[in-house]
Amino acid sequence: EEYWNGLVKELTDEEKKSMTDNPMYKRLKLEFNNIRKKYNKIKENEDRLMNKLAVATKTINDWFTK
Repeated sequence: EEYWNGLVKELTDEEKKSMTDNPMYKRLKLEFNNIRKKYNKIKENEDRLMNKLAVATKTINDWFTK
């Protein structure tokens, strides 16, 4: 994404408009945003599971150290 943003910065305003008017660009941008949303959801679920694992580990450790 950083590479892409760097390339876009080098384009003229006319080139940017031409690119963003392209239906293929619009479709790819939509797909990219959908993938980003899925990634963020997966990352959120991963964080939630890691927190549950930490709680479970602490509970088990507390149980066996009594």
